[in-house]
Amino acid sequence: MIEEAMHTTEQGVQLSSNVAGNLGDIVEKVRLVAVLIAEVANASAEQSSGLGQMTESVGKMDAVVQSNAASSRGRSVGGVV
Repeated sequence: MIEEAMHTTEQGVQLSSNVAGNLGDIVEKVRLVAVLIAEVANASAEQSSGLGQMTESVGKMDAVVQSNAASSRGRSVGGVV
């Protein structure tokens, strides 16, 4: 009976060791996922900033085109008169 208890205890210790190893693997994978999530968040922020700059640039180009069109119309009207 004592030998059986010792064998069961040894099995429990081995099982606990396996569980600890698996949990260690899970913790490492979670850390890797956290790093990847941080990289995605950083890339998203950079992309958002770039889109904002593009939107601003397109707005400025539109203003220049509108100004040029207005000047062109003004010169055309002035030339006809």
